[in-house]
Amino acid sequence: MSTFTKIGLLALLPFLCISTTQSAIAAPTAQATLTQARSTPRSTVDQFYKAYVSRDQLWRDLKQFIDPATYAQLSRVKIFDVEPFTDSQARVWSYTIGKPQIKGNEARVPLRLMVGLRRAEAPRNLTIVLRKNGDLWQIRNVIYSTKPLPSGEPFDLLHLWKPKT
Repeated sequence: MSTFTKIGLLALLPFLCISTTQSAIAAPTAQATLTQARSTPRSTVDQFYKAYVSRDQLWRDLKQFIDPATYAQLSRVKIFDVEPFTDSQARVWSYTIGKPQIKGNEARVPLRLMVGLRRAEAPRNLTIVLRKNGDLWQIRNVIYSTKPLPSGEPFDLLHLWKPKT
């Protein structure tokens, strides 16, 4: 390496160090970003469905957004007739989040999905039930309809997908 190259690199060194240090300070850690994404019921629903609907991730890959008891229950189900977080076999094209209703450590967030095989054809209205675990909100249940199942049980994720005994 020539003397000129060495001097040139030494001259750039302070700028490289400052640039690296500033980006390390400014860039939030993955954990901080995840915590921020789950700090409100709305942000939890938005971040979960953004990843879920884009088909980038399956619900099993989004464990950090799901209440541990709900995740454990769903993990015991072998085959799903429909996607448990959309109650649909069709593709979700878009979603709209309504105003959360918060009571203590529980929140209910209205969610409108536009589903269809080749285009957005039909709306599907769900209510996402979240539970606050520490400082973070996690999805506890998905209410598919206010009408009960023929058995009289609620038509929701926890009752529809409970393991058969």
